[in-house]
Amino acid sequence: MKNRPATQAKAPSNSESRKRSRWRIVGGALVAAAIIAIGWHALFGTSPSDVADPGRHQPPVKEVATAPPKPRKVQLKKKRGAARSAPVLIDDDGRALWISPTHGKPLNLAYLSPGAQIIVALRPQTIANHPEGKKLLAAAGPIGHQWQKYLDDALLSPAGLRRLLIGCELKSDGTWHVTLVAQLSGTETAQQHIDARLHGAVQKRRGGATYWLQNGRAYFVPKSRDKKLLVVAPEGSINDVIDLSGNPPPLRRDIERLLTHTDADRDATIILAPNSLFSEGQSIFAGELAGLRRPLFWFLGDELSGVALSAHLDEKDFFLELIATPTLDYSPERAARIFMGRVAKVPDMLAKYLASLHTQPYDREIVARFPAMLRTLVAYTRSGQAPDHAVLRCYLPVIAGHNLLMAAELTLAESQHGAMQLVANNAADGDASTATTSASIRARLRKVTSLRFTKDTLEAALEQLSQDIEVPIVIRGPDLQADGITKNQSFGIDLSNKPAEEILVQILRLANPDKSATSGNDIRQKLVYVIEQKPDRTEQIVITTRARAAERHDELPPAFRAAKP
Repeated sequence: MKNRPATQAKAPSNSESRKRSRWRIVGGALVAAAIIAIGWHALFGTSPSDVADPGRHQPPVKEVATAPPKPRKVQLKKKRGAARSAPVLIDDDGRALWISPTHGKPLNLAYLSPGAQIIVALRPQTIANHPEGKKLLAAAGPIGHQWQKYLDDALLSPAGLRRLLIGCELKSDGTWHVTLVAQLSGTETAQQHIDARLHGAVQKRRGGATYWLQNGRAYFVPKSRDKKLLVVAPEGSINDVIDLSGNPPPLRRDIERLLTHTDADRDATIILAPNSLFSEGQSIFAGELAGLRRPLFWFLGDELSGVALSAHLDEKDFFLELIATPTLDYSPERAARIFMGRVAKVPDMLAKYLASLHTQPYDREIVARFPAMLRTLVAYTRSGQAPDHAVLRCYLPVIAGHNLLMAAELTLAESQHGAMQLVANNAADGDASTATTSASIRARLRKVTSLRFTKDTLEAALEQLSQDIEVPIVIRGPDLQADGITKNQSFGIDLSNKPAEEILVQILRLANPDKSATSGNDIRQKLVYVIEQKPDRTEQIVITTRARAAERHDELPPAFRAAKP
C-alpha cells in the first residue's frame, strides 16, 4: 500500500438503531477532551467537577483564525534509508496529508509498569514555557488545578520536568495503578531532588536496587546517564518496574503496534486500546465521565485496535494528530475514510446538541462558539494511511489550543449540569424510573421495543439496547476472553415489538460460540447475563459466561437457568 503525501502547508482541503442518546450528539466533538479526561480520571481517581473551582475560570478567549495560511510544500515520501527529518517534498495539491512539525524518535517507555492500558507522554516544562502554556492551564479549569496538586503531592513540579510518562494499569480488583516516570530538569539530580523533599520515608531494597516508601508511593532512582530520572509508583508496582531493569514493559499488542509511529518530540501524546475501555476498563466511566462512554464508542466504534492522539505547539501553529491501527476487518484506507467522515459530522451534531442545553451565563458565549471552532478544525484536517495505520492531521493557529480546550471543558460541565438537573427534576416529581435498582431493571427488561440491523457487533447491539431501555449493559471482557469469545463478532437481528429481555437473550444466543445450543437454558449456551450491584448501590446488567457466573455464584435469570434432568 502506498503512503499518501504529507504536507507542511496550512490550508483547508476543498444499521438502523432504535434511537440515539443525546450524548451521542455531543460525541465526536468531545473526543479529544474525552481521551484527555479519561487519562486524567485514571491518574487522579476524580473528575473535574470533583475539584473546587472558586469563581470559575475565564481567560481571555480569541476567535480561532479562519483565513488559510499560505501553502508551502508537501511530503511525497521518504527515500529508502533517508533520515527521519529529511522527507522529499512536493507542491501542495490541496489534498495531501500535512507534514509533521516534529521528527523525533518513538517514545521510550522504560520504567513504566507492565500492562498499562493508558499511556500519557508529556513535555511539561516546554508547555509551561510556551506563551500559550498559562492559557492552556487556565482553560483546563479544575483539571489544571488538580494536575498541579497531584504533582505537588508526588514531589514534582511541571516547570521542573523535561519529560513525564504516565502509565495507567487496571488491576484485577478494578483499581487503577499509576506509574510516573519523570525526567527532571534544572541542576539537581533525581537523588538530590528526593533527598531534599522526601522526609521520614522507609528505605527498601529489591535485588541490588534501593527505593523509598511514603504515603503509599514508592520512589526509585534508576541509573541513567544524566542522573535525572525518577520513578514514582504504587508500592504494588515498584517490584515489577525494578525487575525490568530499564527494558520496555510488556504491553498489549495493540499498544505496542502504535509505539513505532509515535514521536517523542511532541508536547503531548495519549495512547490507548479502545476495546479495553469498553470492557474491563469501563469502570473509568464514572461520575462526570459516565456521559463520555457513548460518545467515545460512537467515534471509535469497533474499527480500531489502538489509538494515539498527540498535540504540539510551536511559535505559530497548534498541531493535532490521530494515529489509529484498525482491526483485521478494516484496511487503513477504509479506517481513514470512516474517521474523516465522522470528524466532518461533528460540528453540526454538536450545534444541534447545544441547542438543547440551557447554558450558564458565564460560559454561554464560549460554548456557543464551539461548533464554529470545530468547523475550522474540520476544514484544516486531512487524512491518509500507511501500510498498518490510518492517520488524521490538523494544523490550526496557535491560539486554537486553549480555545478548543476551554470550550470542550465548559461543554462537558454544561452537559453534566443538565444531566444533574434532569435527575433532580425527576426526583422532585417523584419519578423513580431513573434509579437502576434490580427491580427497575427487571421492569425495563419487560419494555416492548424493537431492534434490527443487517450486520453489527455484539458490543454495538448491546449499546443500542442499553440506550433504548436506559439501563447500563456492560461486557465483562476477561470472562469472555477466558472462554475464547470475542465481542467483535458480527451478526444480524430483526425483532420488532418484543420485550427487551427477549431481545437481549436473542442477542446473546446469536453471539454464542456454540451454535448447537437450542435455547438460553441449554448448558451449551455460554453467554449469559446477570444483574450486578455497583459500589454506589445502583445496578447494571453484566454480560458474562455461564462458567464464570457459576464460579462467582451469581444468580442467573430464568431464561438462562439450566433445565433440571
